[in-house]
Amino acid sequence: GLTLSGGGSVQLIGSNSRLYGANSAVTLTNTNNKIHGYGQLGANQLLFNNQSNVAADVSGQTLTVDASATITNTGLFKAENGATLTLQNSTFENQTGGSIQSAASSKVFISGLTLNSGHLTGTGTFRNTAGSAYSNLRIDSGTTLDIDNNTSATLTGTLNNGGQIHLNTAGNFTNLIAGSGGSRLTGGGEIHLTTGIHNRIYGLNGTTTLTNTNNTIRGYGQLGVNQLKFVNQGTVTADTNGGILTIDTSSGLTNSGLLK
Repeated sequence: GLTLSGGGSVQLIGSNSRLYGANSAVTLTNTNNKIHGYGQLGANQLLFNNQSNVAADVSGQTLTVDASATITNTGLFKAENGATLTLQNSTFENQTGGSIQSAASSKVFISGLTLNSGHLTGTGTFRNTAGSAYSNLRIDSGTTLDIDNNTSATLTGTLNNGGQIHLNTAGNFTNLIAGSGGSRLTGGGEIHLTTGIHNRIYGLNGTTTLTNTNNTIRGYGQLGVNQLKFVNQGTVTADTNGGILTIDTSSGLTNSGLLK
């Protein structure tokens, strides 16, 4: 493997610029360098331990991060200056201090990722572009995670959602799924079923529990799909003119909040 130290930078200039390992078991540890630009980091042939900064920072260009197995992050992954950061096909372990940021006019695409802990922050775009899983994640106030048409986002543990999650169907099923062991919504944020009846919130199976502590679930679409146990302590509101929000649980609905 290789360890980067010394406080310098590694710049990728070009979509065919690649930083990867001699084989898929090689580890690159970034202690304090800035890895930035556009191209490919990992190329599905690298284990990556980031303790510093990784930035997609060239306007209109994409930095793709694709490890062979695990990315361990105690630093910062960031899209800025109108660039796109794509995180794909890896297990992304955010440990203490680890975060992913999307600055204004920039984009972070999440595709086939298992994202554990840490937080999403920034006023740019976060998009779930292919089926991904999120465990014990925090979404900061002012930050929005878009679930793209015909994709699924699976939640486990506690989602501390101080921002917004938008389900954006364009005619295909677009899903927010409570995964194994169930999921709890905290943080006082919002889940918005935005664009049609094919937006769905449901469970991995009929006994999976989704507990809404203090979020607002709103819009129109389907909540439950006859495959969810739902505990509502927050607010659920059908608030789209002409739209219908259907609640259909399999193992009961316990409500100490507001259904409206």
